[in-house]
Amino acid sequence: MSSFGKTFHVEKRWKLVREMGSGAYGVVVSAADEISHETVAIKLVTRVFEKVQLAKRALREITLLRHFANHENITGLIDVDAISPDFQEIYIFMEPMEGLSSLEIDPEGFVTERWQPIYTKSSSLGRPLILRGESFRPSALTSYVSNLACTGMKYIHSASVIHRDLKPGNLLVNSDCELKICDFGLSRGFDATPDEHINGYLTEYVATRWYRAPEIMLAFR
Repeated sequence: MSSFGKTFHVEKRWKLVREMGSGAYGVVVSAADEISHETVAIKLVTRVFEKVQLAKRALREITLLRHFANHENITGLIDVDAISPDFQEIYIFMEPMEGLSSLEIDPEGFVTERWQPIYTKSSSLGRPLILRGESFRPSALTSYVSNLACTGMKYIHSASVIHRDLKPGNLLVNSDCELKICDFGLSRGFDATPDEHINGYLTEYVATRWYRAPEIMLAFR
């Protein structure tokens, strides 16, 4: 079926609902199973076998999602499929994260909800946020969400993995203030003596420019 500018080779029982995000190599949509009424997020990864590097990136993401599947602050993997006619695409089925692209405060002090999975960016505002009838000061909400992100990252690091592309767009926050970390395509494993391999995972170009860690920038001056 064709939707959101892409053709999805998925079983007919899946009804594509809305686009949740897109990038250079794919798109993520929410979908509903018309038989079980289950809702999932489907990530279409295109050109996956065009280059060895792209295939490794896809395999790495699937492997890590499976490994981290049971943590409450990391996106859960449901299934993987590769049913396109030319086998140049894969479909990663993940738990849905219908969330807010931002928490926007209108002149009356209420939040405007936009249903896309991105992030909260209102910490500098002094007015309270209203979420499902609960009132939060922006500073308290920012602290709460930051704590969830740190909890997820601590779990990732405990498995000797670094994300390498942590940014607001990869922190999914829904209207219940649940947070999950996503997109592990650039992640790498590391050992207890990282100095021997520093150039292997502190590669400057992999991290989105505006969110590169200071140690990455300083290592490549």
